[in-house]
Parts: sequence; C-alpha cells; structure tokens
Amino acid sequence: MVVSKLTEDQIEILSNYSQVARITDNTVVFTQTFKRHFCEEYIKGKTPRAILKESVIDPDVLGATRMYSLRCL
Repeated sequence: MVVSKLTEDQIEILSNYSQVARITDNTVVFTQTFKRHFCEEYIKGKTPRAILKESVIDPDVLGATRMYSLRCL
C-alpha cells in the first residue's frame, strides 16, 4: 500500500491532538502514552478505528492506510 502525503488541512487537524508528538506530510508520530493506551486496547480486541474514535482522533483525517498500520509489537 502506498501512503499518500498529508494535506496542510490534515496536518493542522492532527497537530492539534495531544496524542500526536510529531507530524510531517509523510509521517504521524504518536506520544508514548498514546502508544501504550493503543496497545492495551488493541490487545483487548478493539479495532484501530474504535480506539482512535474513543481517543477523540478522527480516523478519517488520519486515513485508512495509516490507521490500519497502527500495531503493537
């Protein structure tokens, strides 16, 4: 899958989320706190979309490819 570049509008929206540590037009880096939370919820069986929505992050702004590439290692 090819990840498209984020638009200026997407970057602005995503940069306002406290869970985002850094963002470029290619990459979104989440905080360690959010990563831990995401992994805990993912292990419980929640989908990436559900976790993002519960965390008040718009999954449609993040995009499907980025959303479904979120995983716990």
